[in-house]
Amino acid sequence: ERPHPDFHALKPLLPDITTALAVIAYASTEPSIAFNAGWSRLLVAGAVPGMPADPGSEALGKALDRLIRANGAIRRRIVDAVAHTVAADGQVSPFEALFRDFWAA
Repeated sequence: ERPHPDFHALKPLLPDITTALAVIAYASTEPSIAFNAGWSRLLVAGAVPGMPADPGSEALGKALDRLIRANGAIRRRIVDAVAHTVAADGQVSPFEALFRDFWAA
């Protein structure tokens, strides 16, 4: 069961989304292309952030703790961005599949 939504806007979650997309992108054969493919789906005005160094599992855990508390509309945008990050290189690694399945639940 998902927690009650605490986030009703995308902006406060952008650092967490950046972290999640970066971790997923590093599982790709083309990390920067994958990151940009996901980020572009968010339709956020302004520059695309530079892809951070691989944030690692601890940072991903913290990001997911916040992202899971987004309302349904925001979660759908995040899922779309994740799907495009995963699909950018035309391959789905086992890690990417696990992450995709997390969001589908």
